[in-house]
Amino acid sequence: MVDFFIEYWNKSICLKHTDYPQNVIMIYDPIYVRKLKLNSLNNNKKIIPFTKTEDSIVLFYQDHKNGLFDVNYELIWSVLNDKYYLNDIDIKPFISSILRHNNIIGLNPICSKQAFLNVLLNTI
Repeated sequence: MVDFFIEYWNKSICLKHTDYPQNVIMIYDPIYVRKLKLNSLNNNKKIIPFTKTEDSIVLFYQDHKNGLFDVNYELIWSVLNDKYYLNDIDIKPFISSILRHNNIIGLNPICSKQAFLNVLLNTI
């Protein structure tokens, strides 16, 4: 269960929200990841700007303004419910412990639908 969550955590790319720079949108986009890897393999230090594609998915959203940590319901939260038999009361402390382990304090985990989270891609 921890490995499942950490896999998504590790493959996410952190981008700042344009209007609220203290907030972090954690996305996955296979095309962008490939560009970053190629850039790294070529020892290129050039910054590659993120461009939203149809494959872009918001996995997590660190909303420091409102004290919330949004988790993608379809890809992550529902799997913790269905595959690992956790209810919402169990999921929240589980995610909070991972946040604390990564020095992210003061955010309460909630789940959000992918369609809502992907609206955030327009704010990068």
